[in-house]
Amino acid sequence: MPFSPRVDPPPGLVAPRRVGSGSDQVSRVAARGTAWRRVARGWYVSASAPDVVEQRIVEQVARCGPGAAVTGWAALRLHGVAYADGTDRQGRARPVVVVAAGSRTRDCADVVLVRERLAPDEVVVRQGVRCVRPERALAHEVCRQRDPREAVVLVDMACAAEVTTLDRLRAWLAAHSGLRHRGRLAQALLLADEHSASPQETRLRLLWQLDAHRGRPLTNRQLLDQHGRVLGVADLVDPDHGVVGEYDGAEHRTRARHRRDVHREAAFRAAGLEVVTAVSGDLDRRDRAVSRIDQAYARAGSQPRLFVVGPPVDLATGRPAAPLEERVAERVRRAEAREAARRRAVEPTAGAAG
Repeated sequence: MPFSPRVDPPPGLVAPRRVGSGSDQVSRVAARGTAWRRVARGWYVSASAPDVVEQRIVEQVARCGPGAAVTGWAALRLHGVAYADGTDRQGRARPVVVVAAGSRTRDCADVVLVRERLAPDEVVVRQGVRCVRPERALAHEVCRQRDPREAVVLVDMACAAEVTTLDRLRAWLAAHSGLRHRGRLAQALLLADEHSASPQETRLRLLWQLDAHRGRPLTNRQLLDQHGRVLGVADLVDPDHGVVGEYDGAEHRTRARHRRDVHREAAFRAAGLEVVTAVSGDLDRRDRAVSRIDQAYARAGSQPRLFVVGPPVDLATGRPAAPLEERVAERVRRAEAREAARRRAVEPTAGAAG
């Protein structure tokens, strides 16, 4: 399936309970049965709890105390960033990072504590869990990312998920001059693009800019012929030189998708555009990808430009995209409404996180 930058809140999240004799606790006898699953020493959760990354976040933050709040990838996930899936690039589970100034919980394989104090306006509730705002969460991730290109991927995917904007991030960074490794975030913001639609698309764009030295291409723009007919949406396009860059993931291997790709590429070429296509292995062999980009520029040469560049496109609808700030504000409004409804629903009961 094609990559989707946003993940919707999963249903049925369940908060863990302490072992004890209280009405909201799990008895030691029950905890030894099959109806409960151990998540940490003295903490158990219903065995029927969903097997999703959000559930893992709920389980780990609960044992850090009532004032704790998740940050980093876990907070981004609760805000709806699909790319923040809780694994590293080798597929290994990453610990949940929790801001908890007064917690007695110790770091372990599942939890890393950041002992800082949070101002009340820095914390929101998402999916029943206290978490920091997306700008702070993203700053935590980016400033600890040693690979500058992967830092840009993080920023791009947060924007693609419509949880923040580059302007919001710049404002946050300007207000936090003492941030450790703030230069990493500042550099990522210079290279980030709010219109990127996938991690691999971002990596191809950075290869285009930093390795092929071809300048900054436009991303996900609708291309039209001189009569206003839509030719297609280009992942990357350099309109001045007439070169299009496409990243083809696994979803492009189906017969129907391949047929559409062939027709679209033919339409691009008829309008004076040269197309260079990359797949996963090309991004690992940068020299090979650069050579293909160079060849596309050479072929483009002085061909007549018979195309017009349209606005950024909402890939879900195929229509011009609304300003990102408007989309983020609407997402926040909906999230706040969901949390208000959640609070009303769980007030009479205990133990449910979602």
